[in-house]
Amino acid sequence: MARLAEPKLIVMATCHALAFAVEVAPFTNIVATSHNHSGKELEKWLECFYDFLASNMALYDAFEATQEQQFPLVMRFIRHKNIVFKRTT
Repeated sequence: MARLAEPKLIVMATCHALAFAVEVAPFTNIVATSHNHSGKELEKWLECFYDFLASNMALYDAFEATQEQQFPLVMRFIRHKNIVFKRTT
C-alpha cells in the first residue's frame, strides 16, 4: 500500500510499530517506536515534530530538533530521503 501511494513520510504513533516500519522503509521515510508510550507523551512529541515541519524545517532536521527536546519516549527514524514540506493553503 505505501509503495503504491508514494507517501513522503509515514508517522506511526503507535506502540511496537517498527516491524511494519521495516517493511515500508525502502519506499518512504518512517517515524515509529518500539516501546509503549502514553497518548499524552506521543501527542507532545508529535506536536513539536509537526511544528518544526510546518516551519519549513527539513525532515531530518525536524526529527533531530524534536529529539533534542528531551521528551520521555523513544522514537526512531528510518531515513529514505530528506525533504521539506510546503504548505499548500
